[in-house]
Amino acid sequence: MKSLFTKRALMHIPHGLAFMLLFLLPPVAVGVAAAVLWAVFFLLYELDQDWHVKDGAWRDIIGFLEGVILGAPMYYYAYPWV
Repeated sequence: MKSLFTKRALMHIPHGLAFMLLFLLPPVAVGVAAAVLWAVFFLLYELDQDWHVKDGAWRDIIGFLEGVILGAPMYYYAYPWV
């Protein structure tokens, strides 16, 4: 049986992957703006939830960051000159 941390981290990896996919939107400025908005709203939601529910939102944020790390190669394959 997986721990609570593992389950919650796995649930939030797709959010990190979506963040990286938004970076690939053309033109680049639109993709970066969309990705930054996605991340800001996600972090605000998680911090607000932790403030009100006290559920340990850091687990969700770690899952988000794991998704970003897993999705980073997509960005470098799409833009190899970066």
